Amino acid sequence: MNFILSEQVDADNISSLDWDLAIVASGFERRGSHLVRKLGISAGKKLAFAFSNRRCHSRDFNDRVFANSGFRLIEEDGDHGERIQDELMQFVKRFKGSDLRILVDYSCMTREWYASIINFFRRLESFNSCVEIFFSYSHAVFRSPSSGSPNSHVGAIDGFSTITLPRLPTALVIGLGNEPNRCLGIKEYIDPAETFLFYTDPCVDPQFRRSIKSANRLLFELTPQDRVYTYPADGIQRASALLTSLTAGLREKYRLILAPLGPKPFSLLCLLVAMRLRDVEVWRITSGQLSDPVDQAAIGQITVLRVVFVP
Repeated sequence: MNFILSEQVDADNISSLDWDLAIVASGFERRGSHLVRKLGISAGKKLAFAFSNRRCHSRDFNDRVFANSGFRLIEEDGDHGERIQDELMQFVKRFKGSDLRILVDYSCMTREWYASIINFFRRLESFNSCVEIFFSYSHAVFRSPSSGSPNSHVGAIDGFSTITLPRLPTALVIGLGNEPNRCLGIKEYIDPAETFLFYTDPCVDPQFRRSIKSANRLLFELTPQDRVYTYPADGIQRASALLTSLTAGLREKYRLILAPLGPKPFSLLCLLVAMRLRDVEVWRITSGQLSDPVDQAAIGQITVLRVVFVP
């Protein structure tokens, strides 16, 4: 299918719409069920993908919320999205409507999970319906970051890598997070010719900005100011415009790697940009099982991006 449009929409619209399919993630963060608890979801089919490991903190609570709301719980490894794609294939084979409308709450999904959803529809053939996917993200209450843990995976996300040998110098675009030195580490690992930074400012809580600045102090010192971009946490449409413009201008001269280490909405934008520009890579950098699970609560703010695919 062809990806033709992405636009930010008002989160209040979610409660007024009927969904053919709703997909959520059940993990150890309490905010994972915030959307369902706050708005309630009416959908023809409801799937809750539950992490097959790290059953701690709010996991049992989220499982109960989803089960009581009519979701079918399906266990899946956070590093893989095959089961998600299998369930999607079974669903679209039976779908008979003219337009397919899907709600995806990716607040607590791994990048592999929501990348697998995007990849599925990008590769889907012989499907004659228009597909609207509303990606919903519940922002978290600020908590001080951990002291940092070693990376267990560094590399391109499945379906978002190039298979040709690089013939151009590398330009690296980093979406900044607030874990100390992790972003600097990926810069040193890739050793790019050019580095560009994106981070949220203003944030849903000013403490996030201070934490990002502190965690990436040396990286800010090493990066020229005209290579640093900011976007509001609740305004990912601006981030999309900035990122699209930057990548379109760089791709003729550089091998482009997008490394979203910051908030998930920026990761989602990176995946969508890579769909438009097929020679752009999106990398995943994670400590996986080596990191300590943190139970994040929802601050109450929800950001929604509507993505449209056509045959």
